[in-house]
Amino acid sequence: MTERIRELRDFFTVEKRHRSVRKQPEDPAVLTETFMRENVPEMQRAVLRLKYMLDNETPVVFKNEQIALTRTIPQVPELYTPGEMEQIRSIYRLHERGEVCNINVDYSMLLDKGFDEKRAEIRTALLKFSKRNDTASCEYLEYLLSILDSVEGLAERYRKKAEEVGNLIVAESFRQIPAGPPRTFLEALQMLRLIHFTMWCGNNYHNTLGRFDQYMYKYLKKDMDDGILDYDSALELVEEFFISLNRDSDLYPGMQQGDNGQSLVLGGLDPDGTDSYNLLSELCLKASLELKLIDPKINLRVSSSTPPERFELATLLTRQGLGFPQYSNDDIVIEGLTRLGYDREAVYSDRAPAQPCIIYGIRKI
Repeated sequence: MTERIRELRDFFTVEKRHRSVRKQPEDPAVLTETFMRENVPEMQRAVLRLKYMLDNETPVVFKNEQIALTRTIPQVPELYTPGEMEQIRSIYRLHERGEVCNINVDYSMLLDKGFDEKRAEIRTALLKFSKRNDTASCEYLEYLLSILDSVEGLAERYRKKAEEVGNLIVAESFRQIPAGPPRTFLEALQMLRLIHFTMWCGNNYHNTLGRFDQYMYKYLKKDMDDGILDYDSALELVEEFFISLNRDSDLYPGMQQGDNGQSLVLGGLDPDGTDSYNLLSELCLKASLELKLIDPKINLRVSSSTPPERFELATLLTRQGLGFPQYSNDDIVIEGLTRLGYDREAVYSDRAPAQPCIIYGIRKI
């Protein structure tokens, strides 16, 4: 662990000095009376709440960080008045908190394209549905464009703030993303942080990171091949990204303290039987081992062909008492899912199916 990473870990997770930038909690019903009075539909409420969170966030950039975004609004507003919730519960059985939860999205749908290309796709689809007079689909797509605007607006405010405080590394990342796709591993981590941050601002919870070592590996490999990163500098970036997942975690709902669903999966067999465990997989295990932080929780896919040294590294992590890694036996799980009728190619896939959720606006069109 470098001195910079040690300072960031202490600042955010031990001393928690970043919490001083948080605003006083607002009335959680700040939006609900207007929603009720104007009879705002549920989807529009979710969009307006998310935009409220993003548009009112105050950018904060710290001197030594290279991956930014810190929550300043501690509480997400409610969508319904108590009376409305009582009526809803009298008709429906709500799962847990009644919010979107346990999400595993295909982050590559935005990471690999950037917002400009995604906007173009949405506008093409909007034209298609408009010609069909499909009002509902057009409304949905307009919401997606509106959300992208608010996310990009937050990123632009962060760029300006980074320049103001002299953090040119953060400023350069936000000069490229999210409008364009990441050019480097650092920019990819910053954009992933931005997307994940947005999901929490929508009051989604148990937002997983999926097969992080698969969809992020190409960015790392390119930097390594180009000589931008070596092993130690790549580990430093992974560790900083892991720290970023812990800085606001006390604001994230879950089943209990610390159980907020910020998990990722490492390794696993490919359809041809080869092992997908890669350099980034190893860096994630080593980062978690050094940092000793509760997030992200690690799930390690193993099989009869997993080498002993990988189990030895994972066991060192187990010994820290954080409750992970959890193990998934591909020899058993893949066959079991196939017998249950899941498409075999999908079971092996390194891309989770996209979730049709308006809150974060990345449904496949």
